[in-house]
Amino acid sequence: MNNNIFALRSRCLSLVIDKAASISHYCGAAWLFCLKGKILKLQGSTQLESEALLLSQIKASGAGADLYLSLPPNALIMDSNALFKSATDAGIVNIFHPRIPTHFRFSNRHKMNFFSHNINVIAINNALMDLGTVITMQTNKQKKRPWISCITCADLLGRTADFSTFDKDIEAVNYIKRLVGNMEFVAEEPTCLSFNVSNTKNNSNKAIQHYTVKSLQDVKQLITHASERRVTCGVVIVHTDLAKEMIVHGLVDEMIYYLSLQQTELENTQPISLLNNAWKISSSYHFSNGIRFNARPESDMIKQQFDSEHRLYLN
Repeated sequence: MNNNIFALRSRCLSLVIDKAASISHYCGAAWLFCLKGKILKLQGSTQLESEALLLSQIKASGAGADLYLSLPPNALIMDSNALFKSATDAGIVNIFHPRIPTHFRFSNRHKMNFFSHNINVIAINNALMDLGTVITMQTNKQKKRPWISCITCADLLGRTADFSTFDKDIEAVNYIKRLVGNMEFVAEEPTCLSFNVSNTKNNSNKAIQHYTVKSLQDVKQLITHASERRVTCGVVIVHTDLAKEMIVHGLVDEMIYYLSLQQTELENTQPISLLNNAWKISSSYHFSNGIRFNARPESDMIKQQFDSEHRLYLN
C-alpha cells in the first residue's frame, strides 16, 4: 500500500477513535467521512443516539467518500444492513474500522450482507484502540443487559456511610460526575448522594436519563426497560444494602466503592462484607477522609483483558 494512503487511513482512524473516547469510554461511537484525502466531517455520539444521525450524514456525504467507524458495524449501534444500503446508495465504497482482538468479537459478520452491497469493510490495526466501549458491548451481548457500574459508600465495617464525608474532596465528587457523564442513564437511591447529578449532561451535551430506585425490583425493572430501548450502559448509586443485593443477583459489572475513614457512632460493630473473594480491586485512589476502590469480578474474563484504570481515567 502507498505510504501516503496508509498514513491517511491511520490518521483518520485515530481521529475517529479519539472522538468516540471523548464522548464516552463506555458507549462512545464516532464516524468520519474522508474524500480524496480531505476530511469532510467528524461526528460522534453515544451509541443510543448514533443510528439516525449517522444514516442522515451518510446520505449527505457525497459519492466516493470513505467512511471510518470507531467500532465494527454491529447491531447495538445500528442495523448493519441499513448501514451498508445507505452507504451504497450514497456512493461510499470503503468502510474502515479498528481491528478488534479475537476474544472481543461481537459482530456476526456472516449475517451481514455487505458483499451484496458492494461495500469493502476493512479492519485496520490501531494501537490507540479504546476497548472500554468494546467491553460494554460484549457485556450487552453475553448478559443480555446494559453494563452497570455501581457506586456505594461505606465505613470501615462495611455499613452505609454518608457521601458528605467526601464533599470537601473535589476529585471525589468530580469523579462521580465524570462517570455519570460517560453513561446513558443514572439511577439513585433516595438520600444516597449529598450532591446533585440529576441535571447532568453527557459529553455530547445531551441530557442523561435520571431515575430513582428504592429496591432490587426497581433496579431489575430499570435494567429490563433499558435493555428494551437498546441502552448499553448506566450507573446506579445506592446504599450498601442494595448494592449487595445487586451483586448477589449478578447485576453489577463494576463496583466503585467509596470507603469512609470517618469515625461513626453506630452501635453495630459486626463487619459487613460487600465484596467477597470473587471480586478483585483493579485500582484505588486516596482522599483526605477515605479511599475509592474500583473492583470487578475476577471470573469475568472479558474484563481481565482490560486495564480498568485506562477506562476510568475519565475526561
